[in-house]
Amino acid sequence: MSRIEEWAGKLAELAVFGANVQPGQLVAVTSFIGKEDVTRRIARAAYARGAKYVDVLYFDQWLKRERVAGATDESSLDYVPPWMSERLLHLSDERSRRMRA
Repeated sequence: MSRIEEWAGKLAELAVFGANVQPGQLVAVTSFIGKEDVTRRIARAAYARGAKYVDVLYFDQWLKRERVAGATDESSLDYVPPWMSERLLHLSDERSRRMRA
């Protein structure tokens, strides 16, 4: 195992510890394309602490760029799919832990 891999594992454990993940909790992780490895390490650390489920949402900055570049009017950029807010409300109701990778 390289030093970078070792540090990435420790960083993931620190993130989960800092988020105070408790047994049976939901964990929501927002990550970015290119950070899959650290995201998986966070999930592994969360499950090791007893998380019930780790929900990962990947944000693709290149797709966001395409949305902005191809917008036909400003109102289309205001649109947020209803399931995005429903997801956040459910995670809040469940007192989940949220973090970014």
